[in-house]
Amino acid sequence: MVDANILMKNRMRWMICTTSWHWIVLKKVISIDEKNETAEFEYWRWGYEFCLTEIFPFNVFNSNYYGYIAIKM
Repeated sequence: MVDANILMKNRMRWMICTTSWHWIVLKKVISIDEKNETAEFEYWRWGYEFCLTEIFPFNVFNSNYYGYIAIKM
């Protein structure tokens, strides 16, 4: 779960959210680059037919990423 505003930083803001929280599907493990102090993740979100990749500074990522739910199949 993430704050929806983090996903719209470089995209058109056509999406109307009733809440600032947004569920996304992580496609890969979150990659942490301690040297550059960034977090990178690939994800899918409703309304897109393809996966997206984002790289955020730690301070932005930490204040907008709320956690995940994992399942074992």
